[in-house]
Amino acid sequence: MEGLDLSQYQLDRPQMLWAVVVVALFFLLGERGLTGWPRTRLFISTLVRCFAVLALVVALSGPHRFEERPDLSLVFVVDASGSSSGGRLGATLDRLDEWWERRGEVPARVITAGERIVSHETPADARTEVLGIDEATPTRLGPAMELALESFEPASSKAMVVFSDGAVTDGRAQRAASVAGIRGVRVFPIPPDGGRVTVAASELDVGEAVVLQGEDARVAVTVLASDEVTGDVVLADGEGKQLARAAGVTFSPGETRIPLSFPAERVGVRTLRAAVEVEGDLFATDDVAHGAIEVIGTQHAVIAGERDSAAAFARVLASMDAAPTHEVVSPALAELPGESDLLVWMDPDLASFDGARVEALRRYVRKGGRLLVIGGPQGLQVDDEGQEELKDLLPVRFPKTERKEPAPLIVVYCVDRSDSMGRAAKFEIALTAVAESIALLDPESLVGVITFSDLPRWVVPVTPASEVDTIRARLAELTVAGGTSVYPALQLGYEALIEADAKLKHIILLSDGQSTSRLERDGEVVHNVARRDFTLSTVAIGREADQVELAAVADIGQGRYYYTEDFATIPQILLDETLTVVRSNKIETRIDVHAVDDSRFLTGIDVEKIPDLQGYVRSRQKTTTELALATERGEPLLVSWRHGRGVVTLFTSDFGGPWSTEWKDWRQRSAFWRGVVRETLSPLPAPDVRLDARVVGGELRLDYSILDALKNPRNDLEVAGRVVGPSGDHRQVSLSASGPGRYAATVPASDEGAYLAAIDSVTRRAGALDASGGVVPGGTVRASAGTQPADEVRGGTLNLALLQRLARATGGRVSPEPAQVLEEGVDTRKARVDSWPPLLWAALALFLVDLAIRRLHVPRWLSGRR
Repeated sequence: MEGLDLSQYQLDRPQMLWAVVVVALFFLLGERGLTGWPRTRLFISTLVRCFAVLALVVALSGPHRFEERPDLSLVFVVDASGSSSGGRLGATLDRLDEWWERRGEVPARVITAGERIVSHETPADARTEVLGIDEATPTRLGPAMELALESFEPASSKAMVVFSDGAVTDGRAQRAASVAGIRGVRVFPIPPDGGRVTVAASELDVGEAVVLQGEDARVAVTVLASDEVTGDVVLADGEGKQLARAAGVTFSPGETRIPLSFPAERVGVRTLRAAVEVEGDLFATDDVAHGAIEVIGTQHAVIAGERDSAAAFARVLASMDAAPTHEVVSPALAELPGESDLLVWMDPDLASFDGARVEALRRYVRKGGRLLVIGGPQGLQVDDEGQEELKDLLPVRFPKTERKEPAPLIVVYCVDRSDSMGRAAKFEIALTAVAESIALLDPESLVGVITFSDLPRWVVPVTPASEVDTIRARLAELTVAGGTSVYPALQLGYEALIEADAKLKHIILLSDGQSTSRLERDGEVVHNVARRDFTLSTVAIGREADQVELAAVADIGQGRYYYTEDFATIPQILLDETLTVVRSNKIETRIDVHAVDDSRFLTGIDVEKIPDLQGYVRSRQKTTTELALATERGEPLLVSWRHGRGVVTLFTSDFGGPWSTEWKDWRQRSAFWRGVVRETLSPLPAPDVRLDARVVGGELRLDYSILDALKNPRNDLEVAGRVVGPSGDHRQVSLSASGPGRYAATVPASDEGAYLAAIDSVTRRAGALDASGGVVPGGTVRASAGTQPADEVRGGTLNLALLQRLARATGGRVSPEPAQVLEEGVDTRKARVDSWPPLLWAALALFLVDLAIRRLHVPRWLSGRR
C-alpha cells in the first residue's frame, strides 16, 4: 500500500528520533505509578503510553512526503442573462455545483454575467447574485470573460469553464477568447442541458420587398431551435388574416429556413407577421417576426411592331401570371408611350429615329420605363451623326454604325492553293469561309474567286452572289498543288474590278507562304488598286506566311490586315471583313446559342435545348450589363442593363422571323419570352445599390450604399424616399452622407410591427450624366425591417457556432467531461503533504487513554481482584 511505503517519507528534524529512548523510562514510570495494580492493567497502560510517546516523537521529527498534483487554476463563468431564465439557470447552477465538487483542491472562482459582472468565492454566493433575472437581462459574456482572465490564481495551466447558450448581445466574447488563447487559457463552453426547448422566429426575409400584383409573393422565415422539434409556421397580414401556413415542420437544432408564398392581390404596402407555434417553447416573446412588402399594380405594355409579330408577342403577354395590359402601335413610334410600364420595340429602324423622339425615349427610360428592343432585318443600324444619346441608351456598341452601301458591290477572293495550304486542312477551311462570307452579301452583289499557286486561275468567274450554292459546289472540287505567286492573281482580280459595274470594289487575299513574286518588283498592281479607289485586304495564315509583305499590301491597298495561327478562326475573319466591306451589322448564318450560367432571365428554361438561330445583329456588350445569351464568340444575343431608373433589354435576333424559324417549334419559347418580360419589368434595384434597414431602440436606421460602373463610391447624390409604418402612415425621409458612397438616416419607429423603406438616388446637378450616359443606375430600392423582442430573447436559442469559435480559439472544446478539463493537457507540480498532524493527534488520544486507564475506576473482573 502507498501509505505504508516508508521510503516516500522525509523528516524535517531526524535527530528528534533519539528521543525514542525515553520510551524505556515510561516502562519504569508505569511500574512505579501502578504499584499494587494487576499486571494486565499495568501492561496496557505502559503500552499505550509508549505508543503515545513514540507518535509524539515521530511527529516532532516533521515527517512529510511529496505527491504530483495538477498545477491548475479554474474560473467558472455563468451566463445569467434573459435567455437563461425560465428554469434554465437553476439547472446550470446545479451543474456548477457538480463541477465545484469534482475540482478537488484546484483553486477556483465563479463569475456571473447578468445585470452586473460579479466575482464570487463559491457557487452559493453566485446563487444569491442571480436571483430575479428576467427576459430583458442582457448577456454580457465578453466583459465577464475579461474579468475571468484577471481572476486566475498563479498556475502553469489555466482553464475557463463557460456555462452559456451562446446567445450573446455583447460582441466582445470572441475578442476575449482571442486574448485567452494568447495567454494560454483554455476555454470550455458548456451549453445548457436540452431540458425545455427554445424556438425563435429570428427573421422574416421578404427578398427585395416588392412584387407585381397577381404574382406569388415569396418570403422565408428563419427559425432557430435548441433541439429537434416539430411545429407550425403561420404567416398573416397586419389585420390578422392568415396568408400561408407550413404545418408539421421539423425544426433541426440551429437554423431552419421555411419558404412560404401567397398571391399578391391587393396593391400597396402589406405588413406581414410570421409566427412559430411549438408546444412547450420556453419563450413566447421571440416566436414572432415582422416584415413588409409593396405590391405594384397591373402594368401596361406598348408593343411597337408589325401586325403579325406584335400580335404574337401580345399572346405571350396574355399568358403571363400577372399579365400586363397592352396595346399595339406602329414600329415607327410616331408618338412615344405615355404612362406605360413597358415598351416592346420590334425590329426598329433606329437610324431614322432621332431628334425629339430620341430625347423622349431616353427620358422615358431614365424616369423608370422598361424598354425591350428586339432585332430583325432592319439590322439595328444607328447612324454616327446625331444619335449619340440613342447609342448611350442601348446596352451594346455596334462595330459599324454607317448605313449599308447601295448595290452593286463586287468582291474578288484571291485564295492561295499552294502545297503548304494542304496542311491542317487550311485550304478546305479557307474555301468554306469564302462561301460563308459570300452568303452575307446582298444577292445583287458580284463575286469572283481566284485560286493561285505558281499561276492564277479563275475558279468562279464574276457572278451574282445569289448563286452561292453553285459557288459552294465549284469550291468543293478544288485541290492544292504548286508554289506561291501572289501578284499575278492580284493582277487578274484587278482587271476584273476595272470591268465590273459596281460602286464598291474590293479584293480579299488569303495566303500562308512566301511569294515568289515580290511587292518591290511586281507590286505595281497594288498601287493601281489604290489609285482607282478600290480596296485590298489581306489575311496571313500561320507563321510561315510573309506577314511583313502582306501587311504592306493591305496598307497600300487601303484595306485591313489580319493574321491568325488558329486556322479555325479563318471563317470568322472573313465574316468580319465582309461585314466591314458591306457596312452591315447583320450576320445571317446558323448561330449556336450559349446560355450564361444562373441568368435570372433563364429561370426554369432548359438551356441545353435552346435552338440555334439563323441570324443576329453583331454587337459588343458594354460594361455593367447583364448577359444572358451569347454566340460562341461571346457576342451578345440577350443582354440587359439599367439606364437611369429604367431598364433596357436587347435581343439581337428576331421574334418569329427568318432568324428564329427553329424557335417556332421550341416547347419553351413562350416561357422564355415570359421570363424576358418578367425580368425586364422586374422592379429589382441595381446590383451595386444596397439598402439596409433595422429597428433599434425605437428607431428605424437606414443605410444606403452605391457604387458607379467602375466600383467607385458615388458621393454626388441626393438620396431620399419614403417610409411606411405598421399603421400605413407614409413619411418622407432624406438620407445624409455618412461615408464614401454611403448615406444614412434614422426615423422614429415606436409602433410594433414592420416598416418598409423605398429609397431613390439622383445626381445633385440637374441633367448630370454618369459614365454610362444616364443618371445614377440605382432605381428604387426597398428594404423591410420589423420591431423585435429584447435582443437577449431574440437570440435565446443555442448559438453553438459561437461556442465552437470560443473553444477553437483557445484549444478547448464544447461540452467537455470534467476529466478533460482537470487532467488532460494540465501541467503538474510536486505538492508537500505533511504527515505529522495525524501522528500528533494520535499521541494526544493515546495520552488521554493512558490517563483514563490510570484514573478511572476499573471493574473488579478487569482488575483481577475477587
